[in-house]
Amino acid sequence: MAMIDLDNRQIVAKIVVYGPGQSGKTTFLKAVHELIPEGQRPALTSIENELGRTVLYDTLPIDAGRVGDYRMRFQLFSVAGNEGSEDARQAVLSGADGVVFLADAQPERLPENQESLSELLNALGRLQKTTAEFPVVIQFNKVDLVDESVLNELRQSLNTDELPVSYSSALNRRGVVDSLQTITKLVAQSL
Repeated sequence: MAMIDLDNRQIVAKIVVYGPGQSGKTTFLKAVHELIPEGQRPALTSIENELGRTVLYDTLPIDAGRVGDYRMRFQLFSVAGNEGSEDARQAVLSGADGVVFLADAQPERLPENQESLSELLNALGRLQKTTAEFPVVIQFNKVDLVDESVLNELRQSLNTDELPVSYSSALNRRGVVDSLQTITKLVAQSL
C-alpha cells in the first residue's frame, strides 16, 4: 500500500517484479539501475547467495518526478524465484501497489512461467486482490532468444486475463523502460 507523506508532499509506491527463477528479475532491476544517470543513481540492494542468486529480494528506489503537488517515488523489489521461497515471495508481495510478472520467453520455460503466474495469482487472491483492479503487467523477457511465433504462443498461453504486455531483453537493457513506464502509470492511476 502506497505511503503518502503529507508533510513532505511525497508518495512512495511499491512495485514487485515477480516470476520464475532465472527469468531475469534481478537483471531487470540492474538494467533499470544502469539506465538512471550516474549522478542520480540510487543504490541497488541485493540479498544474494555465493552464486549470485537472489535469496530473498533485490530493491531499487527510483524517483519518478512530480504528480501534481507531490513527488512520486517507486520502490522496486524483485523476489527470489527459486523453489522453497514462496513464503518470502508472499512477504515481499504484501503491501505492493503493482506487479511486473517477468516471464522467460524461451518456450521450454513455459511450465515454470505458468506455475509462477499461478502462484502469483493465488498470492494476490490471499491478499484480496485481483488483476481486474490491481495493476499487473506481463513482461516477456529474453525476447532476443526467440522468434515472433514463439512470443505469440507464449502470450496466448500466459495472458488469459488480457493484461498489459511488454517485451524485453533485460541483459541488453532493451524494453525495460517500456514495462516500467506501463506499471508506474497504472500504479499512479490506481492511487
